[in-house]
Amino acid sequence: MNLPLDNSTGHAETGCPFSSLKISGAILAGGENRRMPVLKPFLDAGGECILDRTISVLGSLVDDLFIVTRTPSLFAGFGVRCVRDSREERGPLTGIEAALQAAVHARVLVAACDMPLLSADTARRVAGSSDKDDWAVIPRVNGRLEPLFALYDRRLLPRIGALLAEGRRAVHPLADDAHVRVMDVNALGTGGEDSFRNINTPSDLVGGPVPRRGT
Repeated sequence: MNLPLDNSTGHAETGCPFSSLKISGAILAGGENRRMPVLKPFLDAGGECILDRTISVLGSLVDDLFIVTRTPSLFAGFGVRCVRDSREERGPLTGIEAALQAAVHARVLVAACDMPLLSADTARRVAGSSDKDDWAVIPRVNGRLEPLFALYDRRLLPRIGALLAEGRRAVHPLADDAHVRVMDVNALGTGGEDSFRNINTPSDLVGGPVPRRGT
């Protein structure tokens, strides 16, 4: 049974629908897509467009969902508002910054646009491991941080701005902040690590398991 989350603490509580949790959802679609002949969010994986699946999963959990992208016109037909990632720098940290600035709620569940096995159950567990003092929950799978399917709080914006000012675009330095919780997904014993698999190249769609990010 997947328990919903309590609106005040973020922890699972019986009788409180997940949709009442004050969390926005952001799909990051600003990558350069250098190793794929077509944009990854539009790929068919298992008979379903990856972006359609991501919208369905996150849209079932939050009341504020949007796409962060440098090219909003490409996503106009998906029925989801688009937010422009307008910084000159490119990288996931700029996308997270744009998401936190544009979200209706102070907390944002972020997902990359290239995760064909994304699951609502894993999303609930990531969000549900947070409490009011956490500024982020970044999952760790098999010893590796997975910052592109994670929960971020608007209180991190000054820290993100400082990192970008230093020319740092990776998300991993945020994990060193005392207010950031690193969540070991393997310890849950639910197989949730599959949600963090992503598409890197065309060969990833032809048989075999979908690889983890960066592999």
